[in-house]
Amino acid sequence: MKCVHEAVVDAEQKSDVMIRSVYVAVAGSHLQSFNNRGCVILPEDREQIDEQDVEDVKINAREVSIPAQKRLPCIPSSSIIMSTVRTEC
Repeated sequence: MKCVHEAVVDAEQKSDVMIRSVYVAVAGSHLQSFNNRGCVILPEDREQIDEQDVEDVKINAREVSIPAQKRLPCIPSSSIIMSTVRTEC
C-alpha cells in the first residue's frame, strides 16, 4: 500500500488537487485465486442466522494454509443457506 500512497502524494503535488479516494486494480498472470467454503451448524432451538454466525463462517472459510506473503483479504463471493429436516424413526 505504500506505493499507492506515494503515487497519490505525487499526483496531488503535480496537479495541485487534493485526492480524496482512489480505485486500485490489481491484475496479472502472477495472481491466483482460491475458493473455499466455511460452515456453521446452528443449534436445533435456533432458526435465525445472526451476524456472529456470518463472521464464524468467514473465519472457517479462511482456515487454509497459505503463506502470509501471498495472502490478500478474503472477499466473500456468495452465501448459501442450507436446511435439513430431521426425522426420527
